[in-house]
Amino acid sequence: MKKRAGMGQEVCQLKVTLRGIRPPIWRGVVVRADTTLTRLHRVLQTAMGWQDSHMHEFPHRGSASGRTQCRIGDVLTEIGSSLTYTYDPGMAGSTASFWERRFCGSDDTEYPVCLDGRQACPPEDCGGVPGYYDLLEVLQNPADERYEEMRKWIGEDFDPRAFSVEAVNRQLRSGRARRRSST
Repeated sequence: MKKRAGMGQEVCQLKVTLRGIRPPIWRGVVVRADTTLTRLHRVLQTAMGWQDSHMHEFPHRGSASGRTQCRIGDVLTEIGSSLTYTYDPGMAGSTASFWERRFCGSDDTEYPVCLDGRQACPPEDCGGVPGYYDLLEVLQNPADERYEEMRKWIGEDFDPRAFSVEAVNRQLRSGRARRRSST
C-alpha cells in the first residue's frame, strides 16, 4: 500500500452495479489499494448480501481468475478503469462492474467501508435475472399458486427495495474484528 508522508492511505472507491436489472442494484464501497482480489470477493459478498455459496471469478484481460492474489490497486491502474466480478458464473445476471476513483483516504477510517447502495440483491439460487424477476412477480401476487412456497423460501422480511448501508458496515466491521483476532 502506498502512503505519502502526511497523507492518508491510498484507497479505491468502487461502484458495483449488477447488470441487467432494473431498477439498478448497486453498491459504493471504498477499499484500500492493497486489497487482494480474494479479499475484495469477501467484501463484495458482504456488501451484496450473498452467502459465498457459489464460484466466482474476476475475468481480466482475457484471463480467467488465477489472479486472486493481485491487489486492486495494481489491477485498476487508471482513473475510470474497470474490472468485472462474476459471482455464480452459471447464472446470468450475477455480474458486477467496477469503476475506480483513487485517492488518499483518512488515516482514522478503517477500510473497507460501504458508502451507499440501492435495492436488495437477488437472493442466491433464485435463477439469475429471469428468476429474480419471476420471484418479484410472484411476491406481488398472493393469489399466485407459488406465492406461499416462494414467501416461505425467501422469508417474510424480504423487501426488494431495502438496503441498509449501516447494516453492511456493521458486517464489514465484524469481519475486520474476526480477521484481527485470528491473525
